Amino acid sequence: MKKISLILFGIFLILKVSCFARPIGNITGKNYCSQTEKTTESTVFDFQKFLEIYSSDSIFQLNHVVFPLKYISVDIEDNEEIKMIKKEEWKSLHFKSELETQDREIDGYKQLIEIESDTAKVLIRGIDNGIYIDFIFEKRNKSWFLIEWGDYSN
Repeated sequence: MKKISLILFGIFLILKVSCFARPIGNITGKNYCSQTEKTTESTVFDFQKFLEIYSSDSIFQLNHVVFPLKYISVDIEDNEEIKMIKKEEWKSLHFKSELETQDREIDGYKQLIEIESDTAKVLIRGIDNGIYIDFIFEKRNKSWFLIEWGDYSN
């Protein structure tokens, strides 16, 4: 009886923390998680908690950006322009909840998250509006840092 209880508890625990059981990021319609085989559940949970704090604490955020930050954008002719953002120029980012973004009449978007063992991408994809933004994070010394911001919107 104890073995059965332990097995059932183990299955429950795996389902509870699995990517299928809870979403990572804010995605329209269904749970989404992109992981490589190297990615562990602790990495996924770690980044999700990090992103919550990063979005709500501007001082924490400032301390978790690698400056100067590489910012890539495209001009009207689709030529890439690279700018380095200095710490003094930084304006806080907020990764919003699904309800705040997808049902907007203007500028609605989906927020997707792709996680590997030591890199994570927050992908902002517009809903019929041309928004296309990538935020790339890297894990350094057991903490996450924003290392690149690409705005390819048209």
